Amino acid sequence: MFDAAASMLPAAHMVLASPFSVMLAAAAMAQLAPIDRPLPPGLQCEQPCPDLALGRHLAAECTTCHRPAGGGGQAIPDLHGMPEGRIVQALSAYRDRRLPNPVMQTVAARLTNDEITALAAYFAATAAPR
Repeated sequence: MFDAAASMLPAAHMVLASPFSVMLAAAAMAQLAPIDRPLPPGLQCEQPCPDLALGRHLAAECTTCHRPAGGGGQAIPDLHGMPEGRIVQALSAYRDRRLPNPVMQTVAARLTNDEITALAAYFAATAAPR
């Protein structure tokens, strides 16, 4: 399990992390939205529930470009508060190369279904950090 206090990657996820994302993780973790809120009422949780701590950890790489309130520009949406299904659908489409974007295809290709679910649950359950 991810140790947020130590800001280190779990061994099982080392293959997913680029040197840049490892370097970024410690700095970005402090800026991410907290995960101590309950899931929003519309978010259905399958058993087992998505790992929000893992989603928060993985989100550090996403928020490099996907910044709150248009900080990433009009072409790069803020993911905070986006519906879970929309995120799952988009990441799956990038991973399967059904959506054209080389950067997103590369990022999504490294994600497992559980990691996509964890990211979607995290972003759906959080508001943009202020």
